[in-house]
Amino acid sequence: MKQRTLNMQEQAKSDSQEQASSTPPEAPKTRVFRLVVGSASEAVNLIQKKFGTGATVQSVKQHKPKGVTKLWASPKLEIIVSLPVGADGKQPFQLEQKESEEPQVSAEEALPEVEEVQKPSEPQETSDPSGTDDTEKTESESTLNIETLLKQSDFDHGIIERLKASPEWKQISQHSLKQGLTEVIAMLKDEFNAAQKKETSRYIAFMGTSGVGKSTTLQKFVANRVFVHGKKVQILKLDNDDDPNPDNLLQLFCEIIGVPLTRDPNELSLDKDTELYVDLPGISKNQPEQIRHFKSILDSLNIQTRIWVINSLYDTRTIGEQYQLAKSLGTTHQVFTHLDELENWAKIWKFVLAGSYPLVFMNSGEETSNPPREEFLPLLVSKTFPKILLN
Repeated sequence: MKQRTLNMQEQAKSDSQEQASSTPPEAPKTRVFRLVVGSASEAVNLIQKKFGTGATVQSVKQHKPKGVTKLWASPKLEIIVSLPVGADGKQPFQLEQKESEEPQVSAEEALPEVEEVQKPSEPQETSDPSGTDDTEKTESESTLNIETLLKQSDFDHGIIERLKASPEWKQISQHSLKQGLTEVIAMLKDEFNAAQKKETSRYIAFMGTSGVGKSTTLQKFVANRVFVHGKKVQILKLDNDDDPNPDNLLQLFCEIIGVPLTRDPNELSLDKDTELYVDLPGISKNQPEQIRHFKSILDSLNIQTRIWVINSLYDTRTIGEQYQLAKSLGTTHQVFTHLDELENWAKIWKFVLAGSYPLVFMNSGEETSNPPREEFLPLLVSKTFPKILLN
């Protein structure tokens, strides 16, 4: 009886060992996080800071604002990131906790959401471009005319004179201030749209003077093409012979989103589905040979879209001087940066109406700012004229 019991135990042990050897090893556990951010560039920085190099982007979705808010609110990106749990038995990555927040649910129990990066709120406008508050405008509206309003809004003198020379001006000046402004905006809209008809190509260069935000603008544009539109991209970074163009941040950006970066045009491998983006060093009017050199490279690569990047905080005269540099490099489009810091939006009109370069998108702030936006005109109008006359 005892022998039989031992035999049964040995058989059970043998069966258990056989079953264990035939059972496949358990797959590594992973944690999954949901990031809600304002831009792909912001997501890249957040992933690198909180998750390191072990994180994998699983999916990206765009949530666009609805209704009237789409005139000023930016789309959000929802990014799903997976992170393997370490095999050393340590607790997996934990999110930083704010005092006012509810405790995060474990990633194994639910899908935690990484807190949105809090952006500084925009300062409340205490006055409008006309220099009067809403009550004063209501009382004095009847004493103003459209020409005075444009001047008080710091509108460009040349544009005002051009509007006054139009056949419609006499009738516009006889309307109420609100109706007159509505018709002036319609005229400006026609000119603005006339300058926006040229589309971008698959090969694009970002150019400008030093410090205007060329590389940041390129990153935002590329991130939008990769994350939102699912495009295949390569980046070429060009250098001055005597002053190499540093690429530490751009190199990190490219590694995280899986985009090839090269400094040598001969190393490019482009197929019909690949988009090429070129980052040029700062252009100076005092280096004509440099301008000819880079223009020659862009011509040889058949770069048909050449975007001139402009710091909107520069004065009108400086921006006008930079247009001469832009012309010498064959510029086809433009981008304004630092718009979140701009107070005098009226000066921008001079550079976006008929005859100017088409706008590609608005670029506000640094890495944590809004993604590319196309609703430039409504924002430009709202930032230029008194809100009481726009409602």
